[in-house]
Amino acid sequence: MVVGVDFSAGSHAAVRYALAVASPGRREVHFVHVAEAGKAAEADSPSAELERICEQLREFAGGLDEEKGAVRHVVLTGKAETGLLGYAREAGAGCLILGSAGWGPGQENCGSVCRACLRQDLIPVRVVQAGTSGPCEVRVW
Repeated sequence: MVVGVDFSAGSHAAVRYALAVASPGRREVHFVHVAEAGKAAEADSPSAELERICEQLREFAGGLDEEKGAVRHVVLTGKAETGLLGYAREAGAGCLILGSAGWGPGQENCGSVCRACLRQDLIPVRVVQAGTSGPCEVRVW
């Protein structure tokens, strides 16, 4: 499974959900952050900026150990929906998990990246609501 991470409350809920449903030793979880192409290039040192984002991903995902092979932290540059969907297809992911601050009867309350990912039909998308204190509420499209 691929989890889109933008360090928001919604993506924190998506990370929690992914870790809860992942079977230890049986499923890889890929935490993917897509940085805007210009932001990494504008930094004093693009490689240092990407390393900083990787470190943030490790902390955000609870410091899980990449060496065990069950967790991968990936930073891409470009357009978020293109990067997330492309990576999920290349990785052979069974689903893409995204967080959302908004919630409503349809997809209109999701953010723009979430809506763009929901418009495709190649990979199932699970949307996790931010701000839940108990088990995450998830919608599958």
